[in-house]
Amino acid sequence: MRKRKFVAILVFLAICLASLPLYHAGSYQHNRNRFFASLLEGDLRLARDYLMELRSYHNDLKDIPLGEWLSDNLFFKDAWFYEAVYLKERGEYEQLVENLQGKQDYRAQHLVGCALFKAAKKQYSRAENAEEKQETIRLVLEEVKLYFKRSLEMMDESTDYGVKFRDVWNYDLTSDEGAAKSALEQGEEKVKLKLGFEFDGGAGEQRNDQNELNIKRPKPGGDTRKKKG
Repeated sequence: MRKRKFVAILVFLAICLASLPLYHAGSYQHNRNRFFASLLEGDLRLARDYLMELRSYHNDLKDIPLGEWLSDNLFFKDAWFYEAVYLKERGEYEQLVENLQGKQDYRAQHLVGCALFKAAKKQYSRAENAEEKQETIRLVLEEVKLYFKRSLEMMDESTDYGVKFRDVWNYDLTSDEGAAKSALEQGEEKVKLKLGFEFDGGAGEQRNDQNELNIKRPKPGGDTRKKKG
């Protein structure tokens, strides 16, 4: 009898733990879709509002046993990605790189590579002589390309072909001195680097480009999985 009661209590608790995120699943997906739509429209202010709504789901789970673990590993495990995309669109590259340190996910590697390239582009435009420009090119060839390489290595057979092609292109561009130099010199609208979510800052929040030259370029670390196929 006691065993049955114990099992019933466990089942009840499991249902309670699952009910909160499942109950809000429709609203969560709506806010997620509107968040990305706002970025497409260039409205960073509205995107921030939807991002705050997405954050609230994570915060709600913190109040229940194992809630934070369930949020990070099961229900809202992509929350870090939404935060990173928002920082990228805000131009807060230094914070993005700091937040994604040690994140073993191809999207994280892609975003860090994009952030470092954007910083390199700004640095190249402000270089005062040929030596400084060549140093920036060297950073792209030796450091930035490693993140796109790791992004590819972390993908598997289930990854969409278009996603793979994006970083194959990026890796090739940042591996060739001539192509990298050309991309650094071209205007923003002509850059061929495929940076993923590339939205123009609209009438909403303004981008913050002050951090672009202060990025502490980390060396890619952690285990690297070999690309399949």
